[in-house]
Amino acid sequence: MLGANISEVAAEAKAETIRVLGVMAPERSRFLPNAATFKEQGFNQVWSVSRGIAAPAGLPGDVQAKLTAALEKTLASKEHQAKAEQLSLEPRVIKGDDYKRFLKDNEASTKKLMGW
Repeated sequence: MLGANISEVAAEAKAETIRVLGVMAPERSRFLPNAATFKEQGFNQVWSVSRGIAAPAGLPGDVQAKLTAALEKTLASKEHQAKAEQLSLEPRVIKGDDYKRFLKDNEASTKKLMGW
């Protein structure tokens, strides 16, 4: 049994050398459309891999806006999208306070799962 990112097992799942029991995403992956979510199977677990960009506290708003715009431009580029597709990655942009909430919610559900 293995817990892994979709990108790490998509090729093996498509080749049917492994069987995916479920995905912990809020919805099915377009890379593994036949793999039901845990929630669909009655397990209230939604987890995902997160990558973020951080800056020092007090970063001026105009600098933050420039960094955010540059990141969004990169993620929207044809080159990045082609590479993400090749790697079976489904990037989702979460910004500002929404990302902070996402991280706090992830932390809380992890602590609950671990009995903390």
